[in-house]
Amino acid sequence: MEHTYAAYMARLAELLRAAAPGAVLEIGSNLGAALLDDAPVCFDLDDGIDCAADFDRSAWSGDAWDGETADQTWGALEDPQFAYRGATMPWHAGLDYARPADQLEAGV
Repeated sequence: MEHTYAAYMARLAELLRAAAPGAVLEIGSNLGAALLDDAPVCFDLDDGIDCAADFDRSAWSGDAWDGETADQTWGALEDPQFAYRGATMPWHAGLDYARPADQLEAGV
């Protein structure tokens, strides 16, 4: 896979669309990505999705996000770690990082 901004965003959207509704993909230290109106957005997990922002193309440098190596940037997409929105506050405290989506949907 080509390591470009367009390829990153396409793969991110593909992963999020294939995940269970409400899925949050961990993309960095305390950073998450989710779909909002069918478009990927990013946000700090402490602040929650209410503070989500569009991805900033100007923060892309070569084959990775500014301040990250290609392994850091692409690792989140090559070995995706999903969380799911929970009902407790703060927003991410109810996320279940351990159970796969099919178990969550089945109520296991």
